[in-house]
Amino acid sequence: MNFLSTSYFLATTLLKLVMPLVMDVSKTIARATNYAFANVHPDGHFYGEMRSNSTITAEYVLMCQAMGISLAADGPALHQWLEADQHADGGWSIGPGLPGETSTSVEAYLALKILGVSPDALHMCRARDFIIKVGGLEKVRIFTRIHLAMFGLFRWEGVPQIPPELILMPDWSPFSIYRFSSWARATLVPLLLICHHRPIFRLPNGKSSNNNFLDELWVNSAEKNVPHSLPLVDLWLKDGLFSYNFAFTMADTAL
Repeated sequence: MNFLSTSYFLATTLLKLVMPLVMDVSKTIARATNYAFANVHPDGHFYGEMRSNSTITAEYVLMCQAMGISLAADGPALHQWLEADQHADGGWSIGPGLPGETSTSVEAYLALKILGVSPDALHMCRARDFIIKVGGLEKVRIFTRIHLAMFGLFRWEGVPQIPPELILMPDWSPFSIYRFSSWARATLVPLLLICHHRPIFRLPNGKSSNNNFLDELWVNSAEKNVPHSLPLVDLWLKDGLFSYNFAFTMADTAL
């Protein structure tokens, strides 16, 4: 009898905890469904604006710079959009409602400087202060490191090895490109080529493998050879011999 009473108590308690969640999920699904059908066009199709963070706009500017495409006509609008997307903390975020983020802010700052915005402008000073406060160029993500390395702003040695031979991985391999989503494949394949050839493109101040165009964003611009991970011994002691971090870093070292 005690067992049945305990089981009944636990079951009712669980239902009391779960039911509000179930109701919330049901209401959310209903609201989403109603919203979708309320926005269907007369001929039956749906259309919605796709929005992204400032990295897409910034990387468009970087692409035009690399390919020698003039932004004289679009430059003012791009500048205005990037400045309007800057947050009160001085940085740019990776999504709505989020605080400023290092890599996004560095890419936006670089794009604005390529567009000819003076680093002494108030919003550029705020951005620079934010980036230095959160660690500077040393703390950017791998994708941003690659973008910077393409302009000589970061050493290619600080980018993990991404061998183009990965394209030959069979379908059953966990590293086959066909195990990635479509958008990830569209990103990975160009990166395989770029990281193999390691190009360096021209910036407004010229072309150099050690360009000083963003030196003001380094905490220590005299030391730019920043590794992308801890040394193997430190990773071994920190995460263990069979950790993913240790395995991938060892593979990167071998490559």
